[in-house]
Amino acid sequence: MSDLQPLLGIAALNLAATMSPGPAFVLVTQTAVSSRRDVALAAAAGTVTASMTWCLGALLGWQFLLVRAVALYRFLHIAGGCYLGYIGVMMWLHARDPLPELDRQSLTRGAAWRKALFLGLSNPKVIVFFGTVFTALFTPQTPAAIRWASPLIVLFNECVWYSLVATLFGTAPVQRIYRRLKAGAERVFGSFLLLFSARLVFSGIVRSGV
Repeated sequence: MSDLQPLLGIAALNLAATMSPGPAFVLVTQTAVSSRRDVALAAAAGTVTASMTWCLGALLGWQFLLVRAVALYRFLHIAGGCYLGYIGVMMWLHARDPLPELDRQSLTRGAAWRKALFLGLSNPKVIVFFGTVFTALFTPQTPAAIRWASPLIVLFNECVWYSLVATLFGTAPVQRIYRRLKAGAERVFGSFLLLFSARLVFSGIVRSGV
């Protein structure tokens, strides 16, 4: 039973982090209320793909590489922050634009997946989260089977959560409410992304000594 404790810890911490509002939640929500359900689910899949990339990266030691390659890590902070800031600005500028009719929506499943993937990969703090969790919960004596079961826990948590978000915000009643509140909601979301991006850029600049 003690061997399973790291997996229980990872499940709880990852679920808490996944359910907390963040850039990925904003993107999946916005896609769900403005697109077909399959497009929203594709965005959810892109978000999960990005999380799994960082999760496996931490498990394989990419965090160690980024810590050693300080310049690369700082670049990811600044570039990722700029990308998130760009999305936040676009949301502010188009907050009053009406949502397109679903039959006129040009966003494809592939485009939604790529957008969510790039958004997730632009946040290098995710790999720090996974690296910290793995370092805290895994010891040199932790069996390899337990270590490699952890990505399955992350995959399950994030697939279930983001699928629920994509499905819920894709329902007609929620979409009607969102359409009425769109301008205010997207300005709040945009402001959140701008603040998050500013933190990333500031952190990258300060720690790089620029």
